[in-house]
Amino acid sequence: MIVTGLDTGVDRAVVADSVEKVVVDKYPENSRDVTLRRMRRAIEGKQWTARLETDWLMARLRILLGW
Repeated sequence: MIVTGLDTGVDRAVVADSVEKVVVDKYPENSRDVTLRRMRRAIEGKQWTARLETDWLMARLRILLGW
């Protein structure tokens, strides 16, 4: 299992790629920083990942979004 807390075998890269497709379209009024902070809080609140995995996921999202 790659993502701590999820028992689905979902690859973090697949999650990041999917999230990237939704984030900008759903909340276009949010700045990049606001979007990333909200996403981090949501992920941490659900305890889907360990801290290092969340750091990786946020870095991956920045790359995918070109931020």
